[in-house]
Amino acid sequence: MKLAVVCRDGQMHVFEHVLNGSHKKPLAPTCTVQIATSGGDGDSTPKPVSILSAGFCPDKQSMVLYYGSSMQPLFEKLITKRLQGHPNGAMFMVRWVKAALVHHAPYLSALPDLGAQLGSLYQFLEMRVKAMQKLSRLNGKLYLLITQDNWEEEDEEAEEKEEEEEEESEKEEESEGSNEDSEEEMDVDKVNSDVDPGNESEEE
Repeated sequence: MKLAVVCRDGQMHVFEHVLNGSHKKPLAPTCTVQIATSGGDGDSTPKPVSILSAGFCPDKQSMVLYYGSSMQPLFEKLITKRLQGHPNGAMFMVRWVKAALVHHAPYLSALPDLGAQLGSLYQFLEMRVKAMQKLSRLNGKLYLLITQDNWEEEDEEAEEKEEEEEEESEKEEESEGSNEDSEEEMDVDKVNSDVDPGNESEEE
């Protein structure tokens, strides 16, 4: 059984559930759909467009999305088999699109409505390229934070080692001083013991 859920934030989650079957709780969506604007201007960035409603077609293999504003809504038909929930699936799709464009470039360039047919693909690639710059900046900031934390940890470990070495050296000095004092006391005792018999003989 397939179920499409539209949230208040404008995203749509697709669930697949087997009745009377084993499943994990809570039930996780197989994929999430979010619609965004193309960001046609050079300085503009893509903005999310809220999905108002969604419904499956009678064939159960495709669905219709109702999004945009309630005054001027837009309808779009999607094939559920092409919805990928795992991001690694996009790698194979990119290879397929690249091979198709390279091998069929002469035929595609002769089509009069090429821009209309590949417009959605171009918008999708443009959105990903713009997001790549922000992600690379975020990656750099995270790398700096991680390296700073590592340096601080190394400095703390070095300080702890220095303190331990100082404590060990102080203990060694104290032990050496106590040994010297005990040796001096033993020498004094020996001298006194050597002197006492002589004094006794003189007194006699």
